[in-house]
Amino acid sequence: MMSQKKYSKLLNKKSFLKIFQILVSISFLTYLFIKIDYSIFFDNFKSVNWILVVGIIFLGNFSILISSFKAKFFLKSTPFWRIVKVNYICFFYGIFIPGSITSDLFKFHYYKKNNESKRIILSQVLVDRLTGVLAIFFYFLIGLFFYKNIFLGLFPWAKRIFDFSGIIIPSSILFLILCIVFIFRKKIKTLPLKKYSHAIFFNLLLSFCFQLLSLSMFYLTLLATFEKIVPFSYLFLVIPFVTLIGFIPISMQNIGVSENLYVLFLGIYGFSFENVLFISLVSYSILLIKSFVGYVFFMKEK
Repeated sequence: MMSQKKYSKLLNKKSFLKIFQILVSISFLTYLFIKIDYSIFFDNFKSVNWILVVGIIFLGNFSILISSFKAKFFLKSTPFWRIVKVNYICFFYGIFIPGSITSDLFKFHYYKKNNESKRIILSQVLVDRLTGVLAIFFYFLIGLFFYKNIFLGLFPWAKRIFDFSGIIIPSSILFLILCIVFIFRKKIKTLPLKKYSHAIFFNLLLSFCFQLLSLSMFYLTLLATFEKIVPFSYLFLVIPFVTLIGFIPISMQNIGVSENLYVLFLGIYGFSFENVLFISLVSYSILLIKSFVGYVFFMKEK
């Protein structure tokens, strides 16, 4: 059992981190709001293709289905449509309660109701996270291959890394995997991962589909809001990089940081501060509408 003092210290650290993240997000957003011209920002509403926005909202539901198929490979005792409901509810939680770990805890709670073992649920969550990161990193490397010069132009300090990229990138990935395996070696040994090798393989394939769907939705959001053309392949660099930066816990759900990074990347193709902030507003609105389905399922569960 954790002592009261240790628990209090841990709670204080988490509270300090949350406050720091909120301040960082507010600072970045304040910088954007100071820079924009509000008349130009509100003029963007005139050019929105609302039919395409509705299509994007509909398309976004396929990401829930993909996540549910990934989970079903492990959760044999849980009906598929029950998994779909749980994923919608957890998506709703994820929008309003920051932190992916919180969402995973809710999954534990709901899947346990269907008599799934803790080891199976933990295996599913672990595989889901790791395959997702691998897919993101893979697409980022593709984008980096085609748009290396643009990336180095935006981040000159990265030139030193590229001088040794043939050694640093593979060795860094290997070192990271070894560190994760070593830290969690006792828990990993208890997980039935060998038994679910086929499930891990299909989870990896579906993770590539999931990330490709995310790229497509962002591209369609650009088309729905502006007529400026951005190559679809360019998003292989932008979206994964912004997502990977989001893993660093310096802001609340990457809010503020992601918008400023989009200003850097999309500014090359003529997107202004007002454009980027408007795109973010539309994107978050789509997520909120999508989360409403999770709210409906959540109310039925009560």
